[in-house]
Amino acid sequence: MWEKTSLQATTQLKDIINEENRYVAVGQGGKWLPYLTTGNYLNYRFATTHYVDDWDLAKVFVAVAKEFIGKISENRTVMMMAQWQMTELDYRHKKEWIPPVYVEDGLMQQFKEELAASGRRDIAWEDYMWYEEKKTKTLILKRDTVIRTYYRDTYILSEKVDYPIIDRIMECDMEGIGSAGIRTFFRQEEPDIFEEGAVRRYAKSSNYIIQVGFEKKMAAIVIRNNPRHISYREILETIEPIFNKYGLILTEKENPYKEIFDCEGECHQCTQMCRYNLTPEYREE
Repeated sequence: MWEKTSLQATTQLKDIINEENRYVAVGQGGKWLPYLTTGNYLNYRFATTHYVDDWDLAKVFVAVAKEFIGKISENRTVMMMAQWQMTELDYRHKKEWIPPVYVEDGLMQQFKEELAASGRRDIAWEDYMWYEEKKTKTLILKRDTVIRTYYRDTYILSEKVDYPIIDRIMECDMEGIGSAGIRTFFRQEEPDIFEEGAVRRYAKSSNYIIQVGFEKKMAAIVIRNNPRHISYREILETIEPIFNKYGLILTEKENPYKEIFDCEGECHQCTQMCRYNLTPEYREE
C-alpha cells in the first residue's frame, strides 16, 4: 500500500515538470559565514534554471531533498534544525550585551510544546540559544572591538530521518517560512544522543558529514559538505539519479568552485577547500 501511495505521489510531482522547468544547474552557495564554529564549509546550490520562486516546482525539489537525505543518512545520526524568528536584534549597551527578542507565542513555540508533550524516547531535542564573539576593528577609526551574533534553534537528534518532524519544521521554522535543515553524523564518532548535553555537543560539532537545506517555497537545495568525509563528486553521484527520477535534468555539473580553488572536490584530503574548516571558540548564553 505504501509503495502504491509513494508511486502515485511521485507521478503527481512528475506532472509538474515540463520542457521549460526541467533543468537544474549547480552553483556556488558561498560560505555559511554565521556558523563559523560549526565548520565554515562551502555550499553547493542545486537550483532550477527556470524560476526559483515557483512554489509548485519547489514541491519537486522538496521531494528530491528528502530522498537525498534518506540515502545519505542511512545508518547515521541525524540532526534536524528549526530556527526561531527574532523580533528585536541584539545590541550592546556600554559594556553590556542585550540579547535579541524572539517570537515566543507563535508556531515555533507550539512546535516546542508538541515535542515536550509527545514523550518520545527515540529522539533528543533542545531549544538552544547561543552566540558567537569575534574580534574585529571599527569601520572608521580601525580600533579593536568585539562583535557578538546570537542564534536560536530547536535541534532534534534521531538515529534515523524522521520525515513527519521535517514536515513540521517546514511549517514552523522562522514562523512558517517553510525551510528545513538536516545534518548527518557518523554514529561511532559522536556521543550517544541521549547523553546529558549531547544535543549541544552535536550542535557545536564541525565533524558532521553533510548539511542539507531546502524550502517549500523555493526550487533549490543547498548542500554543505564536510570535504574530509564526503566529496562533491559523491554528492553528485547520489543526487543526480534522484533528480532524474522526477524528470529533472542537471545541465551544469562541473564543480562551481573549481576555478577559485583549482580543485575538483573529488577527494577527502583536500588542501584547498578544507582550509575553510574554521573552529573558533564557542560561547554560550
